[in-house]
Amino acid sequence: MLTTELVRGPVTGAPDIDALASEDLADLEALARLAWQRGRHDDARDIVHGLIVLQRDNPDFWTLLGEVERDAGELDAAWAAMNEGMELDTTYARAVALADVHLLRGDLERASDALTFVRLNWPADDDECVSELDARLARQRDGSTV
Repeated sequence: MLTTELVRGPVTGAPDIDALASEDLADLEALARLAWQRGRHDDARDIVHGLIVLQRDNPDFWTLLGEVERDAGELDAAWAAMNEGMELDTTYARAVALADVHLLRGDLERASDALTFVRLNWPADDDECVSELDARLARQRDGSTV
């Protein structure tokens, strides 16, 4: 199956879309995550794009695509994908991830707005991750290193 192809080389064939069941989608998502974790951004991106074709309204697929794009250095594509995921289902994790992408893009105003949004909507979840993003925002505002 595709897992074997990933270990041996790039994924070149697309699965038969009509034959896919929900557990197959979960397997493909896991495969995309494996490719992403191994730094195979093109393979991960291709798999996630296929998943999005199948379930365009799945916010987890959009968020995963955003994470892949972020780690591949494609920050505008990361922002677009994560924003799509947020529009479909606003969660703490997605809001924090979007704030991170804003910081990486150097969009300090949007990063600040995203962090304010996180604090207003999930005050009990204001954790180390948010504190780290606050510190990065402060350093960027001061002209320090990201």
